Parts: sequence; structure tokens; C-alpha cells
Amino acid sequence: MRLPIWLTSISALVGLAIVFAIGSFFLQPPTELILSAGFSSETITPNADGDNDITQFSYEIARNAQVTIEFESESGEIFTFRDAQQRTPRDYSVLFSGVVDGYLIADDSNVLTLDNATTGMQVERRLMPDGVYTWRLIAENADESEVATGTFTIADS
Repeated sequence: MRLPIWLTSISALVGLAIVFAIGSFFLQPPTELILSAGFSSETITPNADGDNDITQFSYEIARNAQVTIEFESESGEIFTFRDAQQRTPRDYSVLFSGVVDGYLIADDSNVLTLDNATTGMQVERRLMPDGVYTWRLIAENADESEVATGTFTIADS
């Protein structure tokens, strides 16, 4: 008895789809968006003495994503190092010396200083103050968002 061609064709396509799906899973199983992240040294002393002035931050992402690297002080202040930078899947590393995007400082009376309104200048980059910080690597794309965290210390800045 001979099977109809259309039934044979549909069976072959279904079988091919199943083999492709199973093969894709084993060749490239589902992974986290952020595969790794961290500093090479968890303490820096950016005082220009040539010893521990910088550290390397390395991370790996598995899929296209916008990446943000930020630091939060113990008092909750956020310092941005990289903001929504488009990245493709691979390993990345960047040297970090404690310098981030510009920010304003509040004195004891909660008056912001170094403001462009009072100095006529805009602070574009600035060294973070001494302290223990929580770092966050945030990777986001249209389908997912992940965050990796850790801590590091800045001393003698």
C-alpha cells in the first residue's frame, strides 16, 4: 500500500521541525543574558601613586542588549559609568579608575555645589568619593532584562 504524497511530505516536515528544535536546544541551550560580570580587584586607591589606581571590569553577554553599569553608595546615591550602551554577544572589559559621569555634591546644608547655575560650568566627569559601593550591570533587550551585582571599595581618592 502506498501513502499519499501529501501525507509523506507533511510527515517529513514535522519530523524535520522536531529534529531542528531538539538539535538547536542541544547545540545552543537557553542561557542567561549576563553570563559573567565582575572586577579584577574589589578595591582601588585612585590617588595616582601607581598602586591599585585602576581595576578592570569584565562581563559577557549572550545576546544583543543595552548595557548600563552603575554604582550605588551606602547612602543610596547612584553613579553612572555606562548608560544604555548597545552591545552584541561577546566578552567585554573596561578599565575603571573611579571616574564616572558628572554629578553634584550636597554639602551639610543640602546645598548642591559645582552646579552649572553657580559656576557657569557643567561637570561632565568626576572621581567618586571614598566608600563601599554596590555595582550593577544591567542588560536589557526587547524580550528580557537581567541584573548582576557585587561590591567594591574606593579608598584614598
